[in-house]
Amino acid sequence: MPNPITHNLTRLTEFRGRDTRSQFWPWAACVVGGAFALWMATVALMVSSTIAKVRAFTAAHPEQVEITTFAGTTSVQIHGDHPALTPDFAVMGWGMGVTVILAVGLLAAAVARRLHDRGRSAFWGLAPLPFLAFGLVGVQVVMREITTDVEPNMTLFLAIFLNNIVYLGVLLTLIIQLSGAGSREANRFGPPVG
Repeated sequence: MPNPITHNLTRLTEFRGRDTRSQFWPWAACVVGGAFALWMATVALMVSSTIAKVRAFTAAHPEQVEITTFAGTTSVQIHGDHPALTPDFAVMGWGMGVTVILAVGLLAAAVARRLHDRGRSAFWGLAPLPFLAFGLVGVQVVMREITTDVEPNMTLFLAIFLNNIVYLGVLLTLIIQLSGAGSREANRFGPPVG
């Protein structure tokens, strides 16, 4: 059996046919792990940028800063309102959006082939996407409201919360579908693989 990573890399746009669990899961783990690493790198860049801004501010305005060190930890309290020191959550949101789009794009054909092996339509793989999109966009709106001192829309916050519960349920259902054994005989998507 070919390496599952090269197998899926060479079939990124091939939505026909079938794939076994051993062809799908190593690829899925690499994509999800890579997406997580990319997301963490985005967060690390945002945090380091914010720390650099705070350090520059404390050096330029020591009279507005109170630094406390105790038991190996340091606390920095900045007096006054300084919106420029607020982390840029829009960058974090864009980073998350790009990461999700990349992951979905890299997994799409593999999910379709894996579902075909189970005798299922590839449309099952689309079920979580509307909930994921609503969650990503909704969180961006709420974060923008919080960081611009606009009263947060609590109805939207509740809708995002409920959406995320439904998203997790739909995603779990898809994972269960992807985890099951494939049919041992030919189905409408082709002959058995492996």
